[in-house]
Amino acid sequence: MAKILRYIKNILESVKTLKKRFGEDCLIAYRGEPKDFGDGKRLIPSLFRGDYTLAIQKEKEYGNLLKDYRLIEDNSNKLHTSIESQHYIAQSRLLDVSFNFLNSLFFLTSEDNKMNEDGVIYVFGFPSYFSPNDDDIKQLFLNSISKSKFVIDKNFKVLTNCWINDRVKSQQGGFILFLGDTPYDIPDIYYEKITIKKKDYEGLRKELFELYGLNKFSLFPEIESFKEIIKSKKIERNYSIDIFGQVNEFLDRLDLELSVERKKGKEKVN
Repeated sequence: MAKILRYIKNILESVKTLKKRFGEDCLIAYRGEPKDFGDGKRLIPSLFRGDYTLAIQKEKEYGNLLKDYRLIEDNSNKLHTSIESQHYIAQSRLLDVSFNFLNSLFFLTSEDNKMNEDGVIYVFGFPSYFSPNDDDIKQLFLNSISKSKFVIDKNFKVLTNCWINDRVKSQQGGFILFLGDTPYDIPDIYYEKITIKKKDYEGLRKELFELYGLNKFSLFPEIESFKEIIKSKKIERNYSIDIFGQVNEFLDRLDLELSVERKKGKEKVN
């Protein structure tokens, strides 16, 4: 249990630091990345990674493609379309965050993370005005993709009210919306970094499930995830309904209970 408690303590210290910096009512969010990618590459939404010029030109087409394949409703607004685009084809100007640090720890330490490196949890602190109301966010997004001249580059905003599907709800998710046509770093005054050791991943993953019930299905409620979990289960013991099997099982249980009681007795003496 020591592994996760140590990291939770570090995260809470970071939250305390950010609240001193921006006030008690500041907006706290979290994101895990498989390593510190360095200046100009960390905390960058998928649309701006690599050669992003063509991706920006095709930004509107991604939404149309999702509608063609009936992955989203035809009447979805542009911002909701971008949120679904982030999930299905990983091409949007949105950066995923969670408002629950345990979820971010799970994403970082999951078996899907193939990088053999130490990871990083980013603890964000933003003034409350970084999260405008829903209508203002939608308008800012439309202005950005339509290249309106009054959109100010590097004026990122935080989406806190975008729980449009079960997946985002389960992950207690949100997004940072990047405006403009070029990638840029989030200034480091808005976050604290915590290194998560690669050697601790397996233990953290185990503790996240045992203590908090976090697994792939709880955070990705699509039926495909559930099927994967069922298939991965291993039957470790054959249970028998005959009398001898039941007697042996009872004796095993009795032996276990007695051994635990003996251990508790020794602890009291010591």
